[in-house]
Amino acid sequence: MSTTPQRIDGWLQYPSEHRRLEFKEAKSQFSQSNLYNYCVGIANAGGGYLLLGITDRPPRSVVGTNAFLDPVNTEEKILQKLHFQVEVEEVHHPDGRVLVFHIPPRHPGVAYHVDGKYLMRSGSALVPMSWDQVRQICAETPDWEQNVHARDLVVANLLGEWSENNAADFDIVQKFTGEDGFNSWVCNI
Repeated sequence: MSTTPQRIDGWLQYPSEHRRLEFKEAKSQFSQSNLYNYCVGIANAGGGYLLLGITDRPPRSVVGTNAFLDPVNTEEKILQKLHFQVEVEEVHHPDGRVLVFHIPPRHPGVAYHVDGKYLMRSGSALVPMSWDQVRQICAETPDWEQNVHARDLVVANLLGEWSENNAADFDIVQKFTGEDGFNSWVCNI
């Protein structure tokens, strides 16, 4: 990902932080534990950005940051701790160094946590999830499960074990294969 200083200037104009965008001044440092918490909370909210080196309150400005001077090492630490990849990008803005953390969304059916804390964003706040929210996420059907099921059906069809009379299976296969059905799917196995 390549974030430009102009993109950062655009973010500065937002009237407030929200579930997928967080600013932190972090002129000299930012705690590793706060970093992990924000990565988890933003991922659970659908993914987004954490920007270090920008004032928290409007009118926002770039103040620069000396936190996490080795972005590659920081990415490795995040992956080791949280078990998901976060891209850390260093942007040389005319007003100072800005770190942009590109945080992906959580996977369907998986609530991310750090040290047993399931966090999420509520507006601009980082808050704990209720157990009902965690259960609701865990009850989601991950796309990969249906994708694996459709692939199994394709293999069964190739082996002559699948029947087009099974409408539920056929609907799943069509969802992942499109109008061409098995022909286009088999090419991607």
